[in-house]
Formats: sequence, structure tokens, C-alpha cells
Amino acid sequence: MKKMFLMSLMSIMSLTAMAFSFSAENSDGKTIYYNISKDGTTCEVTCKSRNSYAGVVFIPEMVTNNGKTLKVTAIGKDAFRDSKELLLVFIPNTIRSIGAYAFSGCVKLKNLELPNSVTTIGKCAFENCKMMTRAKFGKYLMTIGVKAFCGCSYLAYVTFRSPAKIQTQAFDNCEKLIYIYCNTAVAPTIEKPEDTFNYNVYRTSILFVPEENTDNYKDEKGWKFFRYIRELD
Repeated sequence: MKKMFLMSLMSIMSLTAMAFSFSAENSDGKTIYYNISKDGTTCEVTCKSRNSYAGVVFIPEMVTNNGKTLKVTAIGKDAFRDSKELLLVFIPNTIRSIGAYAFSGCVKLKNLELPNSVTTIGKCAFENCKMMTRAKFGKYLMTIGVKAFCGCSYLAYVTFRSPAKIQTQAFDNCEKLIYIYCNTAVAPTIEKPEDTFNYNVYRTSILFVPEENTDNYKDEKGWKFFRYIRELD
């Protein structure tokens, strides 16, 4: 019985305490936690424990540890997960990937604008960010993971600027999504149209596309189901 209790306690502790290589204080006095890459030249943002961050967070392009300067190239798995008082994150143009569940449960995170450097958004990365209203992606985004924005119930505006692959349920339960801007000649790939967006989104949202590519979107898998397709100004 005692052994089972200890095992359960250790399991709970492993969910709340996260391993990190080092921490560094920003110029605004906030501490950010990092893991160093295997080759020792770059690092990714992580956390000390769940709910480690609050307010406005500026992620730096470079950070110094033990006299060595490292480029910050990723936001790791679970990095900001369940940071319920997180309001805004400034992501630099050195970040290439955002890990699974990185911002999941950040219920007060409002707007998201990703730099062109980000190519991958992981599974459930922004799941249940319920107060998020806008999401704008960079020009070189390649993949939006499974359920990446699932449950972002106040998300109203989404802007695509690359022909990214949108995986299943990426925008499921985003009932208030009303304006979708596809500022790319080649349409993003919708992996499974039947569950990527809610049915009512296809019926009521307005899809804005480049003027010269309107017919392409009307014939494209997934996008052709949008009732209202308009030309970008």
C-alpha cells in the first residue's frame, strides 16, 4: 500500500515539475526556462512547472548561459501549458517550431502572431486558449498539427500566408470563426475537411482569397465547402 502511494505521488510530481537546463532573467525581470540542444548551439523555451508564466512574456532571440550565447529556436512541448494568467507572448524570428501542448490551456492568451521563421505548430499547441480572438501565421509555416487550435471558442480571425498542411481537427470547436484570410496563391491543404472546421464554419464564415486564385479555391479540397468566398482587397 505504501509503495503504491509513493508511486502515485511520484507520478503527480512528474506532471507538475519539469526538467530544464538553465534559466535566465529578461530585461523586464521575468525568468524564462530553457533546455539546451544536443549539439549545444541552440536552446528551446521550457518551464519549471505548469503555470510558470504570467502576463506579457518576451522571448529573446539569443540568451547567454555560462558565458556562451545560444540562439532560441523552439518553444518546447508543454512550455507554457496551463499558464492561466498568460496574456501575450512575443515570439522572435528565430523560433522554428512550437511543440505539442506548448500553450494548451492558456485561457487568457488573446492574440497570436507568428513570425515567418515558424514552420511547425505541434499537436494541441494552442488547444483551449479560450480567449484567443486572432491568429496570424507566417509565410513559411508548413504544418498545423492535430487539434492545434481545438477549443479556441472565441477565435474569430485566422490569416494564412503559406500553403501549410492543416491536420485533422486543427480548428475543431472554434464556433466563432467568421473571417478566414488565405493570402497565398496555393491553397493550404486541409487533411480531413469533415472535421478540420465545424460544419457551421463552412456555412457562415467568409473566406477571403487572392483575386486571381478564386476559382482555384472553389475547386480545392475542403475550401470548396465554404459557402462564402470573397476576393482579398
